[in-house]
Amino acid sequence: MHGTVRKSPALPAPARSNARRDRRADRARRLVLHLVMPGLEVAQAEPRPRETVTAFLRRTGWAKRDRVYGWQFRKGLPTVLEINGEAVLRRSWSRRRIAANDNVRFVSYPLGGGGGGAKQVIGMVALIAVAAFATVVTGGAAAGLLGAAFAAGTFGAAALGAVIGVAGSLLINALVMPKAGATNTPSATQDQIYSVQAQGNTAKLGQPLPVWYGRLKAHPDFAATPWGEFVGNDQYLNVLLAPTMGSMAYEALYLDDTVFWTPGGGISASFPGAQVAFYEPGATVTLFPTNVDQSIEVSGQQLPDGGGDEGGQFDAGFGPLAYGSPLGPFVSNPAGTQTQSIAIDIVFPAGCFTVNQDNSNYGYSRCTLKAEYAPCDDAGVQTGPFSTLFEITKQFNSNSPVRDTTKVDVAPGRYLVRLSRMGINSQSKYGVDTVIWVGLRSFLKGNNSFPDVSTVAIRLKASQSTQGSYKFGVLGTRKLLVWTGSMFELQATRSNAWAFLDAATSSQYGSGLSIAKVDFNAVVNHAAGCTSRGDTFDYRFSAAIAVPEALDKILTASRARHFWLGDTISIVRDEWRDVPTMLLTDREIVRDSMQVGFTMLGDEDPDAVIVEYVDEQTWRVASVQYPPNGDGFVAANAETKRIDGVVNRAHAFRECAFYYLQSIYRRENVQIGVEYEGRAITFGQVLRVQSELPQNYGYGGAVVDVNVRTLTLDPAPTWDTGPFYIRLRQPNGQSFGPVLCTEGVNPSLAVLNATSLSAAETAQTTTLSAVLAREAGAEYPSFELGTGVSESRLCVVLGGVPNGELCTLSLVVDDERVHATDLGTPPLLPSPQFPSDSKVPLIVGLNANYSQGIAEPKLSAS
Repeated sequence: MHGTVRKSPALPAPARSNARRDRRADRARRLVLHLVMPGLEVAQAEPRPRETVTAFLRRTGWAKRDRVYGWQFRKGLPTVLEINGEAVLRRSWSRRRIAANDNVRFVSYPLGGGGGGAKQVIGMVALIAVAAFATVVTGGAAAGLLGAAFAAGTFGAAALGAVIGVAGSLLINALVMPKAGATNTPSATQDQIYSVQAQGNTAKLGQPLPVWYGRLKAHPDFAATPWGEFVGNDQYLNVLLAPTMGSMAYEALYLDDTVFWTPGGGISASFPGAQVAFYEPGATVTLFPTNVDQSIEVSGQQLPDGGGDEGGQFDAGFGPLAYGSPLGPFVSNPAGTQTQSIAIDIVFPAGCFTVNQDNSNYGYSRCTLKAEYAPCDDAGVQTGPFSTLFEITKQFNSNSPVRDTTKVDVAPGRYLVRLSRMGINSQSKYGVDTVIWVGLRSFLKGNNSFPDVSTVAIRLKASQSTQGSYKFGVLGTRKLLVWTGSMFELQATRSNAWAFLDAATSSQYGSGLSIAKVDFNAVVNHAAGCTSRGDTFDYRFSAAIAVPEALDKILTASRARHFWLGDTISIVRDEWRDVPTMLLTDREIVRDSMQVGFTMLGDEDPDAVIVEYVDEQTWRVASVQYPPNGDGFVAANAETKRIDGVVNRAHAFRECAFYYLQSIYRRENVQIGVEYEGRAITFGQVLRVQSELPQNYGYGGAVVDVNVRTLTLDPAPTWDTGPFYIRLRQPNGQSFGPVLCTEGVNPSLAVLNATSLSAAETAQTTTLSAVLAREAGAEYPSFELGTGVSESRLCVVLGGVPNGELCTLSLVVDDERVHATDLGTPPLLPSPQFPSDSKVPLIVGLNANYSQGIAEPKLSAS
């Protein structure tokens, strides 16, 4: 509850010459104090000029005198007075005057403690929880039909949200304060009425269609607006799910966490009368119509009484009979669409029966309904006369709620529909036949298939086991084209590599590259590596992202990235490689271009890494830590990371360890400038770098002569501590070696070990003479001599910037410990410490915010 004093608008310039008295009188007329409940104005009064707060409250009767606390609001709620944003104590109310330009606000808070005050708070929280559910369904389930039928979805969704809001309110209040109802009174029959609604799934109008990779349990979007119908007195909910673009292999369907369907067992016996059908992309849905729209305007209005009484088994009735005022007309279908059938849902909420006054036996009651329709344009303006859609007499003998649907085919068009009843509600004499119009549904003209999208059709009968609102879950694996060695085959797969290939080549949702523009060998090799390591990518793209980002998201779960080789896309994985792509020595590095940076470990650096992922055992967010907490270690400053697409705990633990070890052992960065060699170097390659700048990157120079196995080196290296290994730069820039060697008769001579040389030549399928061969006039071959205290480094290329004939490379020195595989077993997935229900919101507080609106303050509660 709050009040406000509204300020008068600024006077125009000519009016400023009026007398002060006139201005004061004008302001007094414009100053109005409102006492407002959220959404309800309960009082209105005008303050007088220079009137004190106490005088105003006494004059208006909004307060009473309390011997202890002074003036209190009659509503009995604790109230705070704010003037111009500052609180005014109650003891000052008798002196504080309300000025013309004051912004006055009375803020009342709900009573705390026990008794009625606590009940008020609980009831308010309960209603807020209901509002949260209704908001989710109205905004999310504002379902649109995919493809051509998208435009028809918004109306039915809002009606669905409204129905769920009402049902939720009743459910919450029943939990707080149960009340007897039509189906739980002692005299109620076993003909229970149940309702079922799709609560957790959504359809996002105009948003991208989802793309699913790998194996997941998810709650897919709606492919069409869910709609219900009455068959006899049973309600059926028709739901069409769109799990993904492309094909799927289904393992199970769920209602919340309950198994609904499996390939081996079919539909669970807990759901009698349910049906399910799976459709490949482009296939026609045959289980039920999909282009259906529910009018938001028809949401439970009672039909007005007519004249006379039709009577029934124990009611003779009387005349003359006449129809009551029609309810409506309401537009049946959205603008721009054409309906070919119209369905009207009615409910007799208290039953439909007559009573024998002698023995209180029940008998049938009659009620005649007339529906009329007229054509209208896209603006909803009637363009022709009303015609009879149907005129039908309903006759039931039931003291429980009765639901009924009447469906009539019409010529394709857009129509206004109205409904009326004959006679009066016989409840006043011998029975009950109150009629509620609960639904107006149109079956639109359009295609019943969905190109490029797999769909799952579920027809669910409302029963005792399905009472309430549910989210529909799907457990399955995406089918992709997989290379079998001789051909592509469509099969269920979780491989990162085949997901990458699909995203790179798909013309529907990917980059649309020709497969000729994909490094196919790299994809095949990466697929084999993912299989051997157990790497998978299990993820569902539900929002549009850039193709490069999507490709890297797919590959990150396997510790890889994409890069370009000219106009061909390829894959590089961050893994230990001791065979470098190229050898670079001081002779190839641009003079004075080398920079080496060391990042030191400090107290603020993380002492552990936590990786968050979705675990495939629970399909909930879980986490792993490396190093794990134990008897000798407890992380004090762990850093949290998230990896999309990882669902296996061992997989998550491997990646967690990699990120931690990388942060520990990869702290040496190198930047060098090279000439044309830089244009042959690609992202992620491993280079062997030698330089005299750090003084521990080995010794380098040129091989100026060779005599069998003795090489003449210039300049002469330092032969400090053995063993000594030499590497030679081949004509293509690659490294040959290492070959064990010893110092000759002087430091400029290196004698190669015959056994080691033969092994290197065999392993690299070349010869020493071929390695050292150069054309006439060419530069001498480069060498790198590694000793026990100084050796070249294996560096990973992180980036390169070309500049004319030069190229600047950014590198990081790699360490084999980063890629450790002996990590031990990850800690067990912790079990929940307390039971939880994901369907029920956990309300931890009531938040209220007051803001100044145009006319009066507004209350926002959550």
